[in-house]
Amino acid sequence: MAPKQPATESFPDFSGKLLCAGRLRLRLQECLGTGAYGKVYRSLDTLSPSDNPIYYAVKVLRVPKANSLDASLQDREFRHHKRVGEHPNIISFIDVVQEQEYIYVVLELCDGGDLFEAIVTNNVFYQRDDLIKSSFLQLIDAISYCHQNSVYHRDIKPENILCSQDGSSLYVADFGLSTDVPLSRDFRCGSVEYMSPDCIGRDFKFKGRAYSTRCNDIWALGVVLVNMITQRTPWNAARCDDDCFKAYLNDEDYFLRVLAISEGTNRILKRVFRVDPLTRISLSELRREITAIDSFFPPCADPAKLSPVLASTDSPRNSAALRRSFSSTPSVDIGCLTIDNEGCEMVVPLGVPNGFLTLPAAAHSGSSLASSVDSGGPITPETHPVHVETDVPDMEEGQDLGLALHVEVQVKPTRPVEVTMHKKVFFRRLIEKLKVSS
Repeated sequence: MAPKQPATESFPDFSGKLLCAGRLRLRLQECLGTGAYGKVYRSLDTLSPSDNPIYYAVKVLRVPKANSLDASLQDREFRHHKRVGEHPNIISFIDVVQEQEYIYVVLELCDGGDLFEAIVTNNVFYQRDDLIKSSFLQLIDAISYCHQNSVYHRDIKPENILCSQDGSSLYVADFGLSTDVPLSRDFRCGSVEYMSPDCIGRDFKFKGRAYSTRCNDIWALGVVLVNMITQRTPWNAARCDDDCFKAYLNDEDYFLRVLAISEGTNRILKRVFRVDPLTRISLSELRREITAIDSFFPPCADPAKLSPVLASTDSPRNSAALRRSFSSTPSVDIGCLTIDNEGCEMVVPLGVPNGFLTLPAAAHSGSSLASSVDSGGPITPETHPVHVETDVPDMEEGQDLGLALHVEVQVKPTRPVEVTMHKKVFFRRLIEKLKVSS
């Protein structure tokens, strides 16, 4: 289970504190945010020119107990962030200063807020093909750089992506759940709306099988792309008991029917959201597809689908509205359930024979200390490991600003899919056929 952390309510007010960080002399000013683990302050470099002041973000955390799991998690986050922080689309990691019981993490300051606010609150990407393309390409480049340096983020979502006020510049942040392990059995690590089925580790006989952390990041990027284009999330969780995901499995053109997206966007999403991770699109291919696409939106879009705010809150479309999500890590009380064809009908995704995938064995044991460190939550003020529920929590602002996918539980597939039936039904039909033939 995730380690308990001291409450930030006991933190003193660090406003006005002078911090020496290498060549920087930082004066901590107003608190920008408070989380489960610490506080973030806007900080002025007192050595910068008065007519051109330079500001940084300083994250204040408690010093963890030496040689503890918390210390290992914190060290992992810092190490991975430092490794990739030089990329122009990743928040720069400047320095770490430890003083007695507190640690001060100096980061690049981004005043524009996060991508969630840009999408939902500021509506900056609405019908903006040029902006979506340029911004999403920045995300692809940033995650590609991470993967090239053996860092796999595992919690890609709009809340962990900072941006400029106009949304033209994006910066990946929060490496608290990142890993350098390319194959992992740490299931349900991240935010459930953005997890691939193989990361959830429940359906399609993924239970207990190592998943590719690289492919899981690509899946999450696909969900972010849907967020940016439609202000919706495609499903609450990529599980067979989720109506939206089940509808997609039955009809690969489901998005085209319920979202105002172009044929080109639909083709890209179908390559991203392949259940078999071995056939999922690569980042280089995804970059080429995004670069080549003419428009993410249909030429004659349905105004009802394009509207960023739904007129009626009673519509079933609200079931998958884009809302703020919480990060999660595996817990000993989270079971990986197996679908039993005695109790339900299992839809087998196209291109996956019998829904069975064989992945390489993980390089580490699920019970080892390394696995525990790999499973741990981030030591950041932005996010705290919690047990994820299928229902997506409401936005903090109390607003329903997103549009949800239209859910049709009884979906007729546009092309044949293999379905396993109840055994009793199968034998009853077989007996009926034998009676007719006799």
